[in-house]
Amino acid sequence: MRLATILAWGLTSLAIMPVEAQSPWRVEPTPVLDVTGLTAAGVVAFGTVNWATRFPSGVIAVADAGGPALQYFDAKGAFIKSIGRGGAGPGDFRTVTWVARCAPDTAFALDFALGRITTFDEAGTMGRSFSVGTSGGAQIASACNVGGRFVLFGRGRRLPPPSPPDPAAAYFIIHTVSPLQLVDGSGQVAATIGEVPSGEMVGGMNGRGGGGMPRPLGQTTTFALSADRLFVGTGDSATVDVYSLTGERLRTIRLDVPARTPTKAQYESAAGVFLSIVPSGMRESARNWVLSIPMPQRLPPYSALLSDDSGLLWVVLSVPGDANTRLRAVRETGAVVADVTVPLNLAVFEIGADYILGGREDAGGEPHLLMFRLHRGR
Repeated sequence: MRLATILAWGLTSLAIMPVEAQSPWRVEPTPVLDVTGLTAAGVVAFGTVNWATRFPSGVIAVADAGGPALQYFDAKGAFIKSIGRGGAGPGDFRTVTWVARCAPDTAFALDFALGRITTFDEAGTMGRSFSVGTSGGAQIASACNVGGRFVLFGRGRRLPPPSPPDPAAAYFIIHTVSPLQLVDGSGQVAATIGEVPSGEMVGGMNGRGGGGMPRPLGQTTTFALSADRLFVGTGDSATVDVYSLTGERLRTIRLDVPARTPTKAQYESAAGVFLSIVPSGMRESARNWVLSIPMPQRLPPYSALLSDDSGLLWVVLSVPGDANTRLRAVRETGAVVADVTVPLNLAVFEIGADYILGGREDAGGEPHLLMFRLHRGR
């Protein structure tokens, strides 16, 4: 990761992950819940599952970018209701980027286009709404804790390219950095970590130097938030930095992850994740363009970080295109608690005391919301 050199905060101890006695943690191979985008009655339940969260009662709220709306389902997966519509009024959405339970009984839904977070309870009743981010739009949020703190990128800036771009090339690589902000439940910045790499993009999609998308299998910063810790990983090395919620850097966890070379199947699957939000009339040309771009030389060591209510850090070691989803549970000290596997490729949204919630598209392009039972050893 470039985080240590960018912040240059001096020497930081590296906690090389000791492996605790492995407990017999496991994931049941058959999902306990499988909700498809199109119901058996032919009713569209959701178009695109951007994210999802589960309330203690079992009710699940889905951030549906295809709505744009929040879709509510009961504990058995039956559709309850759709909340919101396209627009900018109270409770409306332009696009629902992310939703998570940031209080015991409250979900926070982020609208990237509007730069706004709106809260909803498990009945779907709207609470408060507030703006987030800086002028120019809110940035990505994908982590919060039940104390109401969540993480945002502030307004980013593009780094100069390491070498002059080839004017004849059909693409170019863009690296950006952004301040990473801890925000409280009213939208006020509580702490700023400093600039961190915020993404690797490919540009040139429209052939005129503009248009772009996140680079498939490129470096992507991901983070997780527990009750008292922030975990940040920039994906360019097998390490994760740990901060207090006041922004103090505490340590760096070093993961033992073998380097892997990407395959064509993995690259195509990763590209498909981003192409799913491209308008259908442009999707084929965008696909041809992105698949003409050389793959990165190596896979990122992990694809996502999450935290559960017990404070464990969960590292998703698999990438799109892998046959299954591999997760590692790690203590804040760096000690490995357990490795578990979900027997199919899954975008993991949330890990609870006894479940893993995620989404995927099947071979026919049908979106699924799935929940697997997680058994934790002693």
